[in-house]
Amino acid sequence: MAKSSADAVSLPDRSRLRWNRKEARAVMAAFEASGLSAEKFAEREGLKPARVIRWQRKLQLSERPTAPKFIELDARPSRPGPTRIELVLRSGHVLFLGESFDPASLRRILELLERDTGC
Repeated sequence: MAKSSADAVSLPDRSRLRWNRKEARAVMAAFEASGLSAEKFAEREGLKPARVIRWQRKLQLSERPTAPKFIELDARPSRPGPTRIELVLRSGHVLFLGESFDPASLRRILELLERDTGC
């Protein structure tokens, strides 16, 4: 019986309940090289399709390039009147700050938003 192309990559033991990232990357490399759908690949390799798809998403999310934590801010007022700062976060949250604000409070708010949204 011919070996599958995934065997050449050395897939983790199929009976293991958990994979580490190295094992998951080996499975994803074999999956991508196979050219098969997740369902067909999983069937061929004796894996659960949901597991293959879950790790594919997890690795794609973790391997995205990270954006800078802070972006340069141009504080010139766009219109007359009190200065208002609009802070747009990567998470999609928008914060509006007045001329005077408490930096410690802002820091706490940003930490909470980063923790809750993976910002």
